[in-house]
Amino acid sequence: MLGISFNDIEFVILFILIVAFFTRGLVKREVPLHDRYTGIDLSMSVALKGIACVLILMGHFAARKLNMDEASNLTRLIYMTTANIALALFMYMSGYGLSLKKPQKEGIIQSWLKRIKKVYLPLLLTCVVAVLLYCIIPSSFSISDSETLMLTKDIYYIHHYNSAYLIGIILHMIGWCDWYVLCIILFYSFFYLSLKLTQTRSNKQTVVLWVFMLVYFFFAYFFFGSKEAHFYRYCWIFFLGHVHGKIVLTKELKKQDMLLLLLLGLTAFTTGWEMLINYVIGIILIAVCIMINRKYIIDSRFLTFMGGISYFFYLSHIRIGYVLMSYTPFFSALLWTVITIMAAAGLKLGYDKLRLN
Repeated sequence: MLGISFNDIEFVILFILIVAFFTRGLVKREVPLHDRYTGIDLSMSVALKGIACVLILMGHFAARKLNMDEASNLTRLIYMTTANIALALFMYMSGYGLSLKKPQKEGIIQSWLKRIKKVYLPLLLTCVVAVLLYCIIPSSFSISDSETLMLTKDIYYIHHYNSAYLIGIILHMIGWCDWYVLCIILFYSFFYLSLKLTQTRSNKQTVVLWVFMLVYFFFAYFFFGSKEAHFYRYCWIFFLGHVHGKIVLTKELKKQDMLLLLLLGLTAFTTGWEMLINYVIGIILIAVCIMINRKYIIDSRFLTFMGGISYFFYLSHIRIGYVLMSYTPFFSALLWTVITIMAAAGLKLGYDKLRLN
């Protein structure tokens, strides 16, 4: 299908808005960074998270469009790229940010527990709110409709109660099988365990972390298979973030670390040529942002706001945002984005008020 659709126009508008907010937010540093081993500062990291969460939504919108009817070439391109690139950015920044920070006074175990709480509790809150929402809204879609729309079936199950559905609903309420959160929890655990095991020989932490990541990759590769490749395709990206963070922190590039990264990077070739292209684009974007960050910082209130709610945006965009959009007469990427921003902001506000951390 070669024609331009309304949804294509929405994609273009979203891309223009992303570029506009990013470029208008650039503020020149008084003193450019000339250090050889520079990275991404906090302002750039927050902005990238804000951008990445919208790119994920765009990719998921394109997937639903393809599932419902014939889609344009632009929709197919969005489907194949944006979400995967954005998730690679998130994984890189997770490994990078974690490796720039050292455990606080409470120690490694306490730091690990604190980090896991920050990952899981937002998921739990989002899932509980989502299930409560499903109880309130009417059941307007059959199982067949839900499959076509790629909409959660929990709405139907809640309103057509059967004890066989109960376990599934409860599991979804506690965030069961959210692959991204599961991977982040595992990768964070590998990081802190490797740190714990090498307390007296900190120079060996990267080696131990590499072993954990490689073992997990092979386990996930054979256990989940290619249909659920998301469980293993980002291992090397997280490790890349760790290695880069370590270089920025120590101002030293070790040949051993680069060799380990190269070896783990070979696992990228198990994910297909489309994903390889996404990896390359993601790495180019990271490199460009690093170069920009040498001379500029990001001072954009909107991107800072989006970065602040980015995790809740990701957690709620399908569970809440897409559900609410599906109950409107419109199938719109822009509408989905706006609804999710409001939902994520509300969840973040409620989370901060509850002080769950």
